[in-house]
Amino acid sequence: IKNTISDWLSSNGFSEMMSNSLTKSGYHEIIDSSQLNPAHNVKMLNPLSKDLDVLRQSLVFNGLEAISYNTNRRNADLKLYEFGKTYHKYESGFEEKQFLTLFLTGKNESENWDNPSNEVSFFNAKQVLENVLIRLGIFKNYQVSETKNDCLNQGISYSINKNKVADIGSLNGEIANAFSIKNKVYFKAEIL
Repeated sequence: IKNTISDWLSSNGFSEMMSNSLTKSGYHEIIDSSQLNPAHNVKMLNPLSKDLDVLRQSLVFNGLEAISYNTNRRNADLKLYEFGKTYHKYESGFEEKQFLTLFLTGKNESENWDNPSNEVSFFNAKQVLENVLIRLGIFKNYQVSETKNDCLNQGISYSINKNKVADIGSLNGEIANAFSIKNKVYFKAEIL
């Protein structure tokens, strides 16, 4: 299934990114979130640096690092995806989950003489997410509700059989500022 989704995303203008599972524990200070709890960090016993001292609880910060890096080099029109794992430490033990995350920012398509390009919108991101869910074969009996994701200003949540499978919306401005991102960023929070 991963190859099918990857092929479809790549053929629709997305670039796959592969980021390090090690990240900065300080990212949890950017946003007050119940979903990203510093108490659930899996800490490295002997970290290489303070920027690589914990395993990531979310794929969002790695994606924002990539967007920030590219936009600072005048590559602002991005469609990125990543299949990756998140790691949590609970009283009951450690948890490792596989997710897919999508990021869209800048122009939706390249501008040319016949096609004035428009900025990426919420509806572009929503369409991509629904196509991914269709390709996964799980886009049946779904419910849509307002999201309660702290990383998003506004957005919607998709649930299937009362299990939340994805959030989608525009990135919280506070988080975008922390990464010096000026463009509007739409992202799909992790699909299980």
